[in-house]
Amino acid sequence: MLEPGIIQKLPLSTISKIKQLNPGRHIRDVVQGLIENSIDASPTQISIFLENDGFSSIKVSDNGCGIQRSSLPYLCRFNWTSKLRSIDEFPNDSSRIPTFGYHGTFLASLSCASTITVLTRTRNDIHTYSATYQFNAMIKQSQINESAPGTCIEVKDYLSNFPEEKLRMCNNQKEVNKMLDVVAKYACAYSWIRFEVTVNDSM
Repeated sequence: MLEPGIIQKLPLSTISKIKQLNPGRHIRDVVQGLIENSIDASPTQISIFLENDGFSSIKVSDNGCGIQRSSLPYLCRFNWTSKLRSIDEFPNDSSRIPTFGYHGTFLASLSCASTITVLTRTRNDIHTYSATYQFNAMIKQSQINESAPGTCIEVKDYLSNFPEEKLRMCNNQKEVNKMLDVVAKYACAYSWIRFEVTVNDSM
């Protein structure tokens, strides 16, 4: 059974060798990144919830291994990750890289565009922990009563820090369909994981 790793800052020697990816700005890009984070946690179920086509809330939850409480302060910092320490950990065949998220940039970038809230519990924890992030910093942390292990990441008011970009994106009626196409591809590739999608209260 997969255990959550400790989130640590990548060494400069590793950062310099990793291509820094643009996390994208479309709703489908956000959902894709959150799904990949969930898949890395070895879940059997992933649920996606969108409110107002994703512009009010994008929420992805899983029943995977969870995030250690001690790692929460570093979750949205650039170049911090639990999935890689050295470039030497990569297999010679790049198609066999065992993880999606090794850049340590996706959630960091999202926290600069929106408010991020994380609920998480590992299988060894008694409690669930909640943390809120803005501009790479954890601004709030609390302990709540939730029973199931796993992680739920919510992106609230997406692109609220970039109102002109948000207005342009809101006029794109095809965005939800493109997001559904992304989910369908992952559902086919990871058939042992159950995917559920709810958009504006409709499954």
